[in-house]
Amino acid sequence: MSLGVRLMDEGELEQAVDVFTRVIARAPSFAEAWHKRSIAHFAQQKYREAVEDCEEALALRPLHYWCLTGMGTCHYELGEKQKAKDCWKAALQVCPSMPGAPGKLRRNGGEVNEKMDLQLGPRMDWLISSFQDGDPQLQPAGSSHWDVHRIRMDQEKFPNVWAYFFRLSLRPGVRRHVKSVARFYLLKGSDGKVFPFTRPTIGSAGFSLKPGEEYKFCWCLVVGREIQRVLAGQLFEADGAELEEAESFHREELPMLFPTGAPEIELADAEALGPGDGYAFTGHLDLFNIAGF
Repeated sequence: MSLGVRLMDEGELEQAVDVFTRVIARAPSFAEAWHKRSIAHFAQQKYREAVEDCEEALALRPLHYWCLTGMGTCHYELGEKQKAKDCWKAALQVCPSMPGAPGKLRRNGGEVNEKMDLQLGPRMDWLISSFQDGDPQLQPAGSSHWDVHRIRMDQEKFPNVWAYFFRLSLRPGVRRHVKSVARFYLLKGSDGKVFPFTRPTIGSAGFSLKPGEEYKFCWCLVVGREIQRVLAGQLFEADGAELEEAESFHREELPMLFPTGAPEIELADAEALGPGDGYAFTGHLDLFNIAGF
């Protein structure tokens, strides 16, 4: 167990999973081994495997509130919002004073999701429908922009895997102080498959902008098919109690990108293109493994 924890701390996640698997084989009724392996799976964005390990741990220790909280987060990442809320509520019933679950329940399970559903839901439905039939008409409002580079992959080691590096600069076209709520993406593969996803920008991912200010970030996407077109946008909420509901939100849409014609780079070059040029790196998203796209 100590070795597994140390490997996780050092970022050696595959080795940590192997070690915890050995512990489970020796002591299958040891709940904490299942819990620790779920954390290692979560760190690899293998959310379904993490949920399965949490279920095993909770079958042995039903009152493991940290495990309940973690399983709720996994369900949330999988888009299973009601299951996430149920887990966080169960954790609070066991330990009402615990940190983490109240904030997750308040931010992720309620208000933020309602804003995303109301303010982005209808637009996303229309974009998805339009994307399947052709190219939808976007509504750029500010001076925001973005670009994409293809990361060169070793097709012998990683057959049928593509990786892309995105840089986004957000400068919303509103003359009010705004804070981030969520961002959305819509991917269309060369095989015609359309994949939409939205992510709340809360906690460490959240940011606020005064009129004229800019927020720059970059991230890496891994998918199992070549991407033909990409749409993206950011939902902002404006400060001001006097504003009407319709005036409180601003949807910043970005121009469509065509990754098939994007320049190709080595993975090592991404640092110079991103953080080296003032973009905050927000991580990797592997849709190939976690969503089958």
